Amino acid sequence: MNLKHSILSIAIVLSIPCAWGEHTIVPKAFAESSDFNIASKFLNQYVSFLDKQQTEEVSDILRRTKEDGFRFNKGNDASLKLLTGGEDFSILFENGVYSAQWTKNGRDIVSCSFPANYGLLTFSNKIDLENQLIQELVQLSSGSLQIEMPVREKSTLTPISFSDFYVEDKGYYITPRLKHQLVFAKSQTNPNFCVLLNNTTHYQLESIANMMLSGYSDNPHPIDLKVDQYGYKSQTVPTDLPTLYSLLSQNGAIPYWGVETYDGQIIKGLWVWINRQGGYAHMLTVTVPTKALSEDSQIEAKLHCYLRLDNLKSLFEEYPNL
Repeated sequence: MNLKHSILSIAIVLSIPCAWGEHTIVPKAFAESSDFNIASKFLNQYVSFLDKQQTEEVSDILRRTKEDGFRFNKGNDASLKLLTGGEDFSILFENGVYSAQWTKNGRDIVSCSFPANYGLLTFSNKIDLENQLIQELVQLSSGSLQIEMPVREKSTLTPISFSDFYVEDKGYYITPRLKHQLVFAKSQTNPNFCVLLNNTTHYQLESIANMMLSGYSDNPHPIDLKVDQYGYKSQTVPTDLPTLYSLLSQNGAIPYWGVETYDGQIIKGLWVWINRQGGYAHMLTVTVPTKALSEDSQIEAKLHCYLRLDNLKSLFEEYPNL
């Protein structure tokens, strides 16, 4: 997979004593890092399972964790239980694998590695994850979420030649036609800022892309969402654009948008959310009427959630126009 403008590896080293929760083995500051909060929760939850009475259920969880790729490079479960949180701690995330290490007085005490696999990191199976997402979506949809219009300093954007527009380009995923690229127009009130190109019928493709990548629109746009589930099941959940956008963006997932077909009235596209730290993607096929640029129109979408990144590329063969 080719993720343009991505960070291939991230590392952080902390030596802050853990003084939060019950038995935690990573520093609190680490858990609050957006790059490592998922892995942090996993490690602390894993040691909490070790501390529990070893029932058949707990033993099964620990067994499945190791089957899914959790490995000790130095030490073992007993070594991990002895950690107090006062050790120096470091972690590296590279090529989809986390490597964690605890040291004291310069000596390696425990080290382990585990893949960015969201099922592993959350001790959940695919059915559990799908059901949890549906429940969260139903709860969020009972309220009224709003997303503010994105505004950027003009100096942070790239001007588009021979136009009054500017672009914020965060690269593409797998194919250049599936990209994260927002288009901005000059602010009418402040020459140093640009506002999102929004609901502009003369620039339908750009305006719809902005809507899907930012979650912002003048109208909430109801979405008839069909969630594809494990075992050839599905469930339809009524929601709207800002609510669905807010849910899918959890854990720092980044959206990408690509147009498959466009006939002037209907845009059919692929809306993909990538979370490298969690090792998962949400993939949606979306149908948007261009009249959504001028009125509150319904959007049709089908969601495949929590797909493994290493399986994602083969699924793109179903979309030859991207």
